[in-house]
Amino acid sequence: MVDYQTISIVFTGLSISIAAFYYISTLRNAQRNQQQQLEARKLEMFMRLHQSKYDQKGLETIFTLMNLEWDNYEDYMRKYGGVTGHPEVAAALEAWLSYFDGIGLLVKEDMIDLDTVYDIACSRILLLWFKFETIIKEFRKPPWGLPDYGQNLEYLANEMIKIRKQKGLPLSYTNQIHPTSTLYNEFNQ
Repeated sequence: MVDYQTISIVFTGLSISIAAFYYISTLRNAQRNQQQQLEARKLEMFMRLHQSKYDQKGLETIFTLMNLEWDNYEDYMRKYGGVTGHPEVAAALEAWLSYFDGIGLLVKEDMIDLDTVYDIACSRILLLWFKFETIIKEFRKPPWGLPDYGQNLEYLANEMIKIRKQKGLPLSYTNQIHPTSTLYNEFNQ
C-alpha cells in the first residue's frame, strides 16, 4: 500500500536536494564568470598600458634615454638634471619610470600577473633599471628626499632578474648597466 505521507516526504526531500544542487551550480557558474571577467579586465587594462608605451614615440623616447651618457650622479645632473636644464630628458625619464613603477604596483596588488609582465616588458624594465639605478637611488636621498622613488620599478627589475635566472637564461642588456650601479660588478666581470 502506498503511503502518501512517505511519498510526500521523499518528494519534498528530493525537491530540496535538486534546488540545493541548482543553487550551488548557479553560484559556481557566477563565481567562474566573475573570475573570467576579472581576468579579462586585468588583461584589457594591461594591454592599454602596454600599447600606450610601445608606440613609435614611446620607443623613440626610451632609445633616447638609453643613449645618454654620464660619469656619476653629479655629471648626470649637470648634463640632464632638473626640469630647468633639460626638461625633455627629465620628462622622458619620469614618464618611463612612472609607467613601470605603476606596473610594479599593479603586480604587487595582484592586478597584473608577474609572468605576463615578464613576457611583455622584461627587456625594457631591465634596460631602464640597469641604466638609471644609480640616478633613481640618488633621488631617494636629500636634497630630493623621495625614499620610495622608483621602488616598484626596482621590485620589478629584481623579479625579472630572478625569473631569468630561474629559466636559466642569460641577462640581456647588461652592457647598459651603468658603472656606478650596484649591479655592475655582479654582471660585468
